[in-house]
Amino acid sequence: MEYLSEFKQNQKSDYKLFKEKLPLWQENYMAKVCEKIQKLTINDEKSAADKFWAIEKTIFKEKKNPGVLMEIPSISNLLYAILDLLNHKVIKMEDLVDFSEEFKEKVEKIQNL
Repeated sequence: MEYLSEFKQNQKSDYKLFKEKLPLWQENYMAKVCEKIQKLTINDEKSAADKFWAIEKTIFKEKKNPGVLMEIPSISNLLYAILDLLNHKVIKMEDLVDFSEEFKEKVEKIQNL
């Protein structure tokens, strides 16, 4: 029973931490996308039309990424949300340093399947 109580407590603290970190992760990701777009604009070898369409293509693709679009999931979907962010390279395992060991182990186990 004590283990279950500890598990629930860790789950709640991991969820609270996720809610704090998601906006920061998304902001960092969008900053990288903006840098990518900025590089597209300074390419002197491409015409204005080519630059425009490259930017439009990038924005169209990136706006669907969880680094831009993800909303706070339910607590039961926290693991899936983290995996989605990892798979889309929005975050790295190092970004989970403050999460519970149990949660990080679950994430690593699934990542290694």
